[in-house]
Amino acid sequence: MDAAAFEQPFDMHLFSAVARSADPARSHQPQGQRHPLLLFLRQPPGQDHDFDRAAALVAAAGWDEVDFTRAAVLPADAAEQPVEPYHGCYLDAVRLGHGLLVYATPVQVAPRKGS
Repeated sequence: MDAAAFEQPFDMHLFSAVARSADPARSHQPQGQRHPLLLFLRQPPGQDHDFDRAAALVAAAGWDEVDFTRAAVLPADAAEQPVEPYHGCYLDAVRLGHGLLVYATPVQVAPRKGS
């Protein structure tokens, strides 16, 4: 890992979402299936959650109809928690700016109440 990535101050934002596979070649999931995912996104300290950038990165990975369900800033000691696969995604985000974890089991979206 490039040590310089740790030298720049940053906050690690974590986005939880459900998205639909739009491009199986990039998403590595059958087209049309919905999967939960986590996006680790390195951002400058103190910034609000960058949902636009998060959505663009998820789309670039072959997903659409992204429904963000939660976002948080991880604590500073999150890098010290070596639980896989989260730790690897965190390190990808430090090195590359983002890391994406897609859960293998597809989900069904619940119908909206009153529909």
